[in-house]
Amino acid sequence: MLINDFFNITSIEHGAVSATYNVELNGSHTIYKAHFPGNPVTPGVCILQMATEILEHHFGKGLAMSYAKRVRYKNMLLPWHKPAFTISKIKEDENKVNVCVAVEDGEQTFATMSLAFEWKI
Repeated sequence: MLINDFFNITSIEHGAVSATYNVELNGSHTIYKAHFPGNPVTPGVCILQMATEILEHHFGKGLAMSYAKRVRYKNMLLPWHKPAFTISKIKEDENKVNVCVAVEDGEQTFATMSLAFEWKI
């Protein structure tokens, strides 16, 4: 788990058809010391994991990723950025959920992705 260690949720904004989770990254985390020393960059796999954990928080249930498609890394997410994960286009049923996630800070987009999950039992 990365939540409350690698990143923290600082605020949540619920809209009519979307939700935005503002986060703060832990720039002193071990991951940044390895990726890359002196030039820290958030690994793409960590961005996917953060999205998953934010979605688990959002739905209050465990999730198992079925697939990730149209994952686009547009700009480097650095530890001093204050990104927001916006969840939209939520399609939910009893067995699974599909969502779109945009990771932005108001000035730039870091990543966009379409994700599908099954509910963990």
